[in-house]
Amino acid sequence: MDKKIKSIAIKKDYKFINWELEKTPLTELIEGKPDAFLIEYEKETPKYPNGAEILEPETGTRYFYKNEDLNDVDNREWIGEVNDRLLLRKQEVFLDKDKCRYSIVLKIRHLKIVQKVYQINAENDWVADWSDEKQKKYYCYFNSSFDRVEFSYVVTFQDGGKSYYSKQAQEYIDTLSIEDQKAFLLIY
Repeated sequence: MDKKIKSIAIKKDYKFINWELEKTPLTELIEGKPDAFLIEYEKETPKYPNGAEILEPETGTRYFYKNEDLNDVDNREWIGEVNDRLLLRKQEVFLDKDKCRYSIVLKIRHLKIVQKVYQINAENDWVADWSDEKQKKYYCYFNSSFDRVEFSYVVTFQDGGKSYYSKQAQEYIDTLSIEDQKAFLLIY
């Protein structure tokens, strides 16, 4: 994705020849003489692996999170300190109490499905063997263009962002509802 430019200024100590400014499009000037410009880019919103944007609440905003000690949803005021940021990185900061509760249910469902996938792999004595070019390593991903989970497999290369599993596990995931498939991928 290209960075979006917020502002452009010519450096004070740089001089262009008049014909350069009159006849050359700005994009070509920037490409040809990038050292002549001060370019400020818009900050790219960081994203979680599931594509959700990581939005830091404003200082003083009340937010909800799962309190492990209470085993329930709790709330606190965002002050931007270490504990706030840890919860944010773990995708556990919500401005809505119901969404926080839904997230907890979703994560529990995710863990149950992952456990079942591991169990199926173990029952079939399956481990991804990257030296075996005949073994199919299945994975799934969410296709947001069609709002569905899609399945595929690889044999020789590994993408660090994916989990791979056996054909039997893929068949199990394929039988799940779309909501459970999204839970498996932690898609909110």
